[in-house]
Amino acid sequence: MDFWVLKNIVTKLLWRLRTKKFALLMQRFAFIGYWFYAQLFVSRDHHEVFLRQSSYSYLKKRAEINPINFNKKILHRMAFDRNPIFPMLTDKITVRDYVKERVGTNLLIPALAICDSVSHLNWQELPQEFVCKVSHGSGGLIGVDKNVDGNSELPIEIRRLSWQRFWVNPERFNPTSAEAMLKKWLSVSYEWMPGRSPEWAYAGLKPRIIVEELLIGPDSKISTQTQFYVFDGKVRLILKAGRNNDGKRTMNFYSLDWESLPVWFVGGSKFEHADSPQPKPLNLSSMISIAECLGEGLDFVRVDLYDLGAEIRFGEMTLYPSAGESFLHPHNFNLELGLNWKLERGFAEYGSKR
Repeated sequence: MDFWVLKNIVTKLLWRLRTKKFALLMQRFAFIGYWFYAQLFVSRDHHEVFLRQSSYSYLKKRAEINPINFNKKILHRMAFDRNPIFPMLTDKITVRDYVKERVGTNLLIPALAICDSVSHLNWQELPQEFVCKVSHGSGGLIGVDKNVDGNSELPIEIRRLSWQRFWVNPERFNPTSAEAMLKKWLSVSYEWMPGRSPEWAYAGLKPRIIVEELLIGPDSKISTQTQFYVFDGKVRLILKAGRNNDGKRTMNFYSLDWESLPVWFVGGSKFEHADSPQPKPLNLSSMISIAECLGEGLDFVRVDLYDLGAEIRFGEMTLYPSAGESFLHPHNFNLELGLNWKLERGFAEYGSKR
């Protein structure tokens, strides 16, 4: 195992042990006492509020005030940055207005339906293939594509359903299961959940459903995202999604000249490298210009775009890639990428409750 990979794993483990034993020891005692108290006297709503506030407190203790490397700057943003535009960029519906204002409507994926409830969906009016997702979280997606394995099915048991992406063949699409899944996602907030750091930009978003056209790339397969890391309006790194020969999701890093970079994720999101360098997108230069236009005025944002050959489509804007839990390897690359990020200072919420 590479030294820096081992170092990152050990550092992360030691940090968690240290915070558990020292920095957050009193908080843990308070939490345990409150938990017992809550079982007898406090309503479920008050219990949720306490746990959410505790998670923000934990995040602020964990985040560094003057971070240097990239993933630590993500944690810093999650803990302290309360830019009022963040919720608009995070919501998959309101961000469409932002894109429309910046670069026009041609980049938007055609919306087949936008609604607040599954009761407003008419599955019979939708095409055979489509993508259905909720607007207030990451994941929570159902894709219907004729190229998906005919044995694929939507889950019937949704009690433990998380923020996942499910793909199914049109012949196996079950509207009843889809509605149950959407109802579950609509009923919960993505801002916070036990065992995960809170993401403030998702707080208070209105849960809605959006159904979009399925995007097909030049190779007649589902189009995959090209992700642009934009710092102060300038693209500094490109990440290309794909699938390897085993069907597993891959992520490869490239320079602006589409030079393959020996960089990968460690911890958090786990992706493999493609079996061979992926072909350069046909519209790479235009995509870079679009990403820089959308990222102008922000110290950092990841802009996801789709290259369809004849057209470009907007995917989403990501403020907290992997919630700061994925290290970029090698170690010096994580540091170099972080140097591009000039953090905004003077956040009003440094001393806030959330």
